[in-house]
Amino acid sequence: MSTHSELLLLREEEKVLMELRTKLTDQLNRLKVEELALQSHIRSDENAPLDLMPSSSDQHSEADANLGELNLDVFSDKFGQGGKEEEEEEEDEDEDMETDLTNFVEQLKNQ
Repeated sequence: MSTHSELLLLREEEKVLMELRTKLTDQLNRLKVEELALQSHIRSDENAPLDLMPSSSDQHSEADANLGELNLDVFSDKFGQGGKEEEEEEEDEDEDMETDLTNFVEQLKNQ
C-alpha cells in the first residue's frame, strides 16, 4: 500500500509542477510581449523628429511609427496585454503560483 500512496504523491507533485510550468511559461510570454512593446516604443522615440516642423520624410516615419504602435496594440490585445484587469489577473496568478510553490515545498518537507 505504501507504493500506491507514493505513486499518488508523485502524481500530485507532477500535477503541481506542470501547473507551475504552465504559469511560468505564460508569464514568460507576457514578459516577451512587454519587451517587444518597450523596444518598439524606444525605436519610435529614437525616430522622433527633433525639429518643430517635420519634413515629408519625418511625416512618413511618424506614420510608420504610428502604424507600428497600432500593430503592437492589436498584437497586445490579441495576446491579452493591456488594461488594469490584465495586471490584476497577473498579480492573482503570481500569488497563486507562489501559493502552489509554497504548498509544494511544504509537501516535500513533510515527506
